[in-house]
Amino acid sequence: MARIWGLLGLLGLCVGSVQVLAQGLLEETIQKWREYEEECLRRMRLDPAPEAALYCQRTFDDYACWPDTLPGRTVRVPCPPFLPWSDQVSSGHAYRKCTENGTWLSYLGNSSLAWRDVSECEEGESASQEKEAQRVYFQSLQIVYTVGYSLSLVSLVGAAIIFLSCRRLQDLRHRIHLHLFTSFLLRAVAVLVRDGFLRYQYRAALDPAHDWLEGHPRKVALPCRLSQIFLHYCIVCSYCWLLVEGLYLQALLSGSALAKKTYLKYYCLFGWGSPVIVVTLWVCGKHFLDNEGCWSENVHMGIWWIIRAPIVAIVVVNFLIFLRVLCRLGGSYRHQHLRFSDSKCRLAKSTLTLLPLLGVHEIIFVFMADEVMSGTARAVGLFFLLILNSFQGCLLSLLYCFAANEVQRELKIFWRRLRQKRPGGEVGSLSLSVVTFLGASESPRMETAMTSVSAAQGQPAKDYIKLGVMSQQDQIPQAALASENMEQLMDP
Repeated sequence: MARIWGLLGLLGLCVGSVQVLAQGLLEETIQKWREYEEECLRRMRLDPAPEAALYCQRTFDDYACWPDTLPGRTVRVPCPPFLPWSDQVSSGHAYRKCTENGTWLSYLGNSSLAWRDVSECEEGESASQEKEAQRVYFQSLQIVYTVGYSLSLVSLVGAAIIFLSCRRLQDLRHRIHLHLFTSFLLRAVAVLVRDGFLRYQYRAALDPAHDWLEGHPRKVALPCRLSQIFLHYCIVCSYCWLLVEGLYLQALLSGSALAKKTYLKYYCLFGWGSPVIVVTLWVCGKHFLDNEGCWSENVHMGIWWIIRAPIVAIVVVNFLIFLRVLCRLGGSYRHQHLRFSDSKCRLAKSTLTLLPLLGVHEIIFVFMADEVMSGTARAVGLFFLLILNSFQGCLLSLLYCFAANEVQRELKIFWRRLRQKRPGGEVGSLSLSVVTFLGASESPRMETAMTSVSAAQGQPAKDYIKLGVMSQQDQIPQAALASENMEQLMDP
């Protein structure tokens, strides 16, 4: 069993999304072991006993199935088929010796443990070195993407707080951004929680006092399945909100009614409600057709495509929207008679800004399904996909919150208000507090008042009038937001 424990040691280091691969291998090994045990016990019941009075009795020692053996003979059996490397040792055998007194030969100094030779069933040195290289690779990958999801979690929480705190950032565009941030925030939480759970699970399996073959799969099935369900729901939600972002940009380009604020409830219904349908269908398929282990293995690929098909469709649609937006932007730059270098620079900047917002990078990996990728190609694809996805939330919060002009302006106003507070707690500038917390509908009526207050305080009025006009963003006709204004919309 030493090689099995070595395998579990390797699996224990492959956590997170990589843990799914390790967990699937562990569950497959345990399932094959159970089938091998049942077959051995069945043969032990059915095979007739030998006619000799003295012999070593048939037994199953949790590794191999040993038949009745006459005294003084050495019996050999094929290497167990449940070993993960069984295809490499298909011609090998395990050996046991029956002593002259009809008992199995024991190890020297230990009469309770039967001797056996399993050297032909062990992995070769080259295979062991390959496993070590895989362990280092998976461990490094797990560390990097854990850092990525942690940074995304912290930055998304900060961005969500800013959007919720500023009334001037309550237009449709920022609300859609807020829902997108929330979906990626939940996705990061789901991954980190699932990672912690699987890490605890494999540590328990490595405990010598833990009967991993008997208790491990059944005890962890329910909480592990719940974590998988929650993770799949958060992933599908994040893709749905990426599609909402794409549809909103398309509506702005075409002047569609979908760019109106009244459609936010329909966006929410699609972004948070449709993933429930998808995940429910997946759960039903797993329960009735592939109800094994933690539901982490994709034995029936048709069930996996219940989750994968909507994601592929969303990525393709967003990629087409991405191309359309770039074409409109390129035409707008040409009409502005910009120099070629300036036009190319602006287009490149807009492209890099749109990539994380629409999840366009996944068009490269969307057709790299598990059933067609293997070996080095699958490892490389998994590396880039996990790294890009883990840092995507961080990029979104930086580009569309912390680096956005509107947010920076609101933060400057908030900081100025804090600095102008008097020791007694009174606000030094009434106009600043009015502009900061004033709704869009009240801003035009307060322009004159702000001008008077600012003049009385000896401060320029144009800054406050400018802020008041900017708060009317929701009242601008959506049809006017054509391609020439798209750059300003996306530019942080």
